[in-house]
Amino acid sequence: MKCREKKRFLAFANDVEFLDQENYISVVAMIEGWEEMLEIEINDTDLTRFLTVVFSEFEKEVYDFNFKYDASTVISAFLNYRSFRNIDFSKTRENSEFKKLNDKFATEIEDEHLKYEAKKLTKKDNITYEELFEIFAERLIKRTEKANKKQRRIFCNLITTNEKTAI
Repeated sequence: MKCREKKRFLAFANDVEFLDQENYISVVAMIEGWEEMLEIEINDTDLTRFLTVVFSEFEKEVYDFNFKYDASTVISAFLNYRSFRNIDFSKTRENSEFKKLNDKFATEIEDEHLKYEAKKLTKKDNITYEELFEIFAERLIKRTEKANKKQRRIFCNLITTNEKTAI
């Protein structure tokens, strides 16, 4: 059998190279959604790289839960819930896909390149996805405050309050 790939996917977002079209679409859609909601421009290479890793690594968690779900949609919804609602998924009664993702979110970063970047940002050898996500959320809060938007929404309530809500 002779096989030949004619066309390869290559795209860039915030100076991050994408070879996987589905990952590119997922990450760009997430960032564009946040930009629209927060009314700011998000040109953050570190955040883009982080989301790229989360979308690719967390896909397995979604498929382990239930193969019928579109992993990108579930991961996007999870990140939005983590960002805009203060929910403690560990207290969720049912074993939802969000609970599995939340459990994975609490683990240390596995991707070596992202681990290196996280160490540069935090000066810590080991950091969880959740801790790094909170750093990016704080950055977005600061950008939103600098933009001085009258109707700005608070990004990542888990940073601004300790109160948790169980679903």
